Amino acid sequence: MGPVVAGPGGGDLRVRANGVWPDEAVVRGGLRCEVAAASKLQRPAGDRGKTDARDALHLARLLRLDEVTSVRVPTLVEESARDLTRCREAARADLMRARHRLSKLLLRNGIVYCQGKAWTQAHDYWLLKQPAVLPALAGTQAAFADAYESAVLAAGRRDRLDAAIIAMAGDSEFTPVVRRLSCLRGISTLTAMCLRPPRPQAQEGGRRPRPVRPAGSSQRLLRSAGSVCPPRSSL
Repeated sequence: MGPVVAGPGGGDLRVRANGVWPDEAVVRGGLRCEVAAASKLQRPAGDRGKTDARDALHLARLLRLDEVTSVRVPTLVEESARDLTRCREAARADLMRARHRLSKLLLRNGIVYCQGKAWTQAHDYWLLKQPAVLPALAGTQAAFADAYESAVLAAGRRDRLDAAIIAMAGDSEFTPVVRRLSCLRGISTLTAMCLRPPRPQAQEGGRRPRPVRPAGSSQRLLRSAGSVCPPRSSL
């Protein structure tokens, strides 16, 4: 079950399984709206029956008892930033797999790079010379060409997404927070965009919303983010 939207008095309860309900439109219509995490909804241990009618009754009771834990709905701009950082994480994973396929293909043929750090410009020049070293078999040559092309395209895709993230970090509502986070040692612009907290917005009744989780896989991005970072200053 996804986030819950409650109507006046808990009488009109609907559930959306994919994404976030447009709660602002519901509020503008004069209805009470509560968006809740399904994992935080209490349910009796022996209650195993699941129907729309029983779920609606259960949610109405929780709402009447004020036992519904509301969650903050991200804005469209925040969802856009999440989409971009998730896409960058996917590109990083694709690049890693492409490079592994290429290096393991060479390793199966007894070719190992021992002239310094891999995946640099010098390593790329070395890779371009390997077709002459590989067996002159059509299958092996075609596999190497495809693996090398995949690695190059994946690296280009990651670099384009890095540039898009840096551009968003430099001119958006996240810029002040990203700049402050980038002052910390080891946090680059890419990492700061992933770790940035959401902008707090006051809700009805003076309550401040709970922060949402950072977009994408922050720990993996923390390890993989490049060294692109604005000048750091001492705190």
